[in-house]
Amino acid sequence: VDEISDVTVHVDPEDDEDAPSCVGLPLRDEALRDLRAAWSGTQCFAQAERVLLHYLSGRISIDVVLPLDCYPGRSEAAALKAELERALRPLRYYGKVRVFYG
Repeated sequence: VDEISDVTVHVDPEDDEDAPSCVGLPLRDEALRDLRAAWSGTQCFAQAERVLLHYLSGRISIDVVLPLDCYPGRSEAAALKAELERALRPLRYYGKVRVFYG
């Protein structure tokens, strides 16, 4: 088709009729503000290379990509992930947190 110059494909990972609604969750800008506030004192978060928000099952799951030099070792990385999750407990609309280094 000559009139089409760009196509975006989105695969929805859940059936919206079967899963809890994401209505009422904060939009991306507000969600990122909440994360920055909750994680402001957390080691390396200011250096995050990428923060992905996934609106699934009525909650927001988070993938955070930190620089490789923020990876101190396996046990320290597990402690950092636990710290990030603990900081989000008051914000009940957040789900799983995954931390990647790269």
